[in-house]
Amino acid sequence: MPLAAPPPTVDNFPIPVLPPVPIGPGIPLHVNPAEYAVVPPANPGGALLLTTQHPHISETIRNTFIRIEISLAFQNAFPDALTRARCINTALVESARDLGYGGLQRRLVSDISFTRMLSTLPSQRISTFRGTVKRNTDAHVAAFYSLAQGQCEAKINWLLHHLTYIYPAEFNRGNVPWSKPYQHSSVSSIIRATFFNGPLSFAARNVDQFTSVLPARADQKELPIAMLALVGAAMHASLTEWRTGVHKPAAFTGDTYVDAYNEHVLLLEGIKQKSPRAFHTMMHRLYQQASGFLPDHHAAAGQVNDALAQVNIDAMDVNSD
Repeated sequence: MPLAAPPPTVDNFPIPVLPPVPIGPGIPLHVNPAEYAVVPPANPGGALLLTTQHPHISETIRNTFIRIEISLAFQNAFPDALTRARCINTALVESARDLGYGGLQRRLVSDISFTRMLSTLPSQRISTFRGTVKRNTDAHVAAFYSLAQGQCEAKINWLLHHLTYIYPAEFNRGNVPWSKPYQHSSVSSIIRATFFNGPLSFAARNVDQFTSVLPARADQKELPIAMLALVGAAMHASLTEWRTGVHKPAAFTGDTYVDAYNEHVLLLEGIKQKSPRAFHTMMHRLYQQASGFLPDHHAAAGQVNDALAQVNIDAMDVNSD
């Protein structure tokens, strides 16, 4: 009986074709679907372990991690529950297929409970990926925004209003250069520390994923909206922890901060729609700063429609032809 086609790729989850990963000697490439089994945790209620699974399953899940992280950074860092589940399931099936594990692919397609159990590992990876960004923003905001215990409540409220924290603003003077969104020096520093740090960094491993919205300048790579919005949401979360004037750590969860993420996405989409050239100039500059090709010259120092209205897009820098 011919093998059924795998589920279609979800629109917001592009899955690159990766080369097969070598497996250890003595492990047959073709295994009967029924021979695959999920090895449960040693302790009831514990987390599923990757290292105890069949080698084909382990390699498939590692391949799935790569696909999930690419999707989070380049497409959508905060997918809803349904999209998240569909993306993970599709990534598992596609990974097994591209690695040549046909039996595992068939098992993933036909056995929903088997797939659901394995999907817990990639699901955990989503939280880990976002948590890494948040740890970097936690490490940056206090120094870049000069936050001090018991002395920053007014400053935090000012920074959060209209997303002022993304501009190279001066709190003491109340000055906000609205034509320079995402040009606060903390932004590029956090992106560099999170995604561009070294030859084995996320950006180095996925350099071909970076593109340009301007066909005439296809070689001028830009940061993707999802990546910048994720950093923006994490910055928002880190600053919010100082809102009372005293630092109070809180969990960086999708339920709590998806609105902040969407606010950044809609702001960036609004800039791109109103001026693709200004959008390209901004995102390409951030890519260069994060990559280390362009030094950062700026000193550290509501609602979506309100935030976008504050941006002086007409005065934003635009590269000359």
